[in-house]
Amino acid sequence: MTPRLATDRYRPSRAARGATRTALPRPGCDVLAIGPHPDDVELVIGGTCAALAKAGRRVVAVELTRGESGTLGDARTREREACRAARILGLAARENLGLPDAALEFTLPYRRAVAAVVRKWRPEVILAPLYEDAHPDHVVAGRLAEAAFFEARLKKIAGGEEPWFTRLLFFYPCRTYRHPTLVVDVTDVYAVKLRAMNAHRSQAPSRSFRAAGYNDVFASVQVRDRFFGGLIGRPYGEGLVATGPLPVTATDQLFFKGCP
Repeated sequence: MTPRLATDRYRPSRAARGATRTALPRPGCDVLAIGPHPDDVELVIGGTCAALAKAGRRVVAVELTRGESGTLGDARTREREACRAARILGLAARENLGLPDAALEFTLPYRRAVAAVVRKWRPEVILAPLYEDAHPDHVVAGRLAEAAFFEARLKKIAGGEEPWFTRLLFFYPCRTYRHPTLVVDVTDVYAVKLRAMNAHRSQAPSRSFRAAGYNDVFASVQVRDRFFGGLIGRPYGEGLVATGPLPVTATDQLFFKGCP
């Protein structure tokens, strides 16, 4: 079955759109953040997205599933929470492909669906979950993003759409540790990230759930972010893994600010 692309479920206010058009006349977005489920972007790279939006970059989030198979919450509740979190982070838009939760597969129709999203939004950078993960959906989502990064540029399979060449793909580690290529300092926007995380209220385990052995994901996120921040001498950070060598086109790029 060929997936049907969902329409944008969140768009910014008219004033915000006007400000963005002034700063960024290029169509599409600067950064496309791909998440397997409605809360993954916030939990793992919410600070990075907030910092980019604060700097005037146009950030779009796309979830592959509605999270309908999760233990906590339901699809409709999670959609409302995702819309609320998008406003908090300052996202330019957010949409959901509606692929089956807990049943993602690396198939040709799903590859084509994610590649179509890349062509639609025309990002300079893609952020996607690392494909080394305990959650099968995260594994497949990372592979689909990697395939779309390449296939979106192929004219003969674009189906009449304009092909698009994304410059950079970064993976964000979720449940499995991978030493990061880059750590984004999110200290100044960390309060925004926490607000966006807390917008996903249905995913916060109750006391009885924690007593039954369920992990408090929100608490774990803060531990991880403090660890990554410590790697660069800052209170909070988010790790990204590059897919290959990073280009240095100006020698000033070698002089990173804030290194410990």
